[in-house]
Amino acid sequence: MTQVSGTQRFVIEVDDDSFDAALVADDRSVVVEFTATWCGPCKRLAPVLEQFAEKHADSVRVIAVDADASPVTTARFGVTSLPTLMLFRGGEPLLFSTRAEEALSADFMAAIAATDGETGWSPAAADPAFHPVSRGERTLVFPDKAVADVTLTYIPFRPNAERITAETRGEQRVPAGCMTLLQVGDFDGTGVLPELAHLGGLAPDAIDSLVVVASDFGRQALERVRHLSGLRKLTLLRAPEPSVSVFDVAAAFSELRSLGFGPTADGVRLDDESIARVQAAHPALIVNNRWRSARLRRVDLRAGA
Repeated sequence: MTQVSGTQRFVIEVDDDSFDAALVADDRSVVVEFTATWCGPCKRLAPVLEQFAEKHADSVRVIAVDADASPVTTARFGVTSLPTLMLFRGGEPLLFSTRAEEALSADFMAAIAATDGETGWSPAAADPAFHPVSRGERTLVFPDKAVADVTLTYIPFRPNAERITAETRGEQRVPAGCMTLLQVGDFDGTGVLPELAHLGGLAPDAIDSLVVVASDFGRQALERVRHLSGLRKLTLLRAPEPSVSVFDVAAAFSELRSLGFGPTADGVRLDDESIARVQAAHPALIVNNRWRSARLRRVDLRAGA
């Protein structure tokens, strides 16, 4: 805690140089707020966070990171929205929430208790579209002719940064510090296979997040994207053909951390039992914005782009 003008403050300000040491200064869990001087919601959160820090000072340490003054730490954890809260234990990130005021509740403390013994979680597990490691510059290779129903977007790892729309033909250079979002759709009624064939020359780690809007996503379609083994997030906005199950898709991508499975034409959504069975086999996977732990889900962690 710090002393400011004779008033004790329980929220400690840190920067790029002092962040790592602050995470392991003692054996308490650490709540980190990413904030900025210009951020209105951050200013409204400040007194609430201070009260939270004082109330739970015996078990939780609260630190604040100015996103503008500490760009390295901000990019390191893929923070793109302010305020953002993260929970660390033993220097490891466990929880990630952009719904700060809702997170600072009894549910948040319950979630802290629920994470006892859990390690190795990263913000990408909550939202793979925001990878915790800022990636370097890379090149994507598409066919020379673009396809209308395939769109590519670069999302910079900076708070409030604008997304960049890119072409999907020839070589495309992805700027350093950006994730890649590829959206593919069957909007002309001819099926999605021609569009997915357009992705055949991409490297396994070229795409971070893939969204497919098509009702004919079957075995052939899955095989045409299986080579994108580095996918962190896959969203199928319409239910796949019966030949492809949520289990098939989850097993196809070893790095997948979030899977969105759309409803059938009749509006039937993936049932709770299927989600539980998939998460039993893939504990780190978020399915339809749902965690395997009900306590963690109650915190309303960011699980969608």
